[in-house]
Amino acid sequence: QFMTQISGDNADGCLYSNGYTWSGNPVACAAALASWDILEKDKLLQNVLEVGPYFQQQLRTLEENPLGSKKQ
Repeated sequence: QFMTQISGDNADGCLYSNGYTWSGNPVACAAALASWDILEKDKLLQNVLEVGPYFQQQLRTLEENPLGSKKQ
């Protein structure tokens, strides 16, 4: 019934196979495209370039903190 809805009369004797989950699954492709749209719309990569140096600087200050460097 599923293949009939997709392929009409050509579905007789057909096996529905769209590949493995990592090889072009239609739902996974749709999710990837939606994610890409969000990346572009919200300018997330541009934000990484702007915030990244500050984030790295703050991480370096944590290196100076001895908390957790010695076992009790």
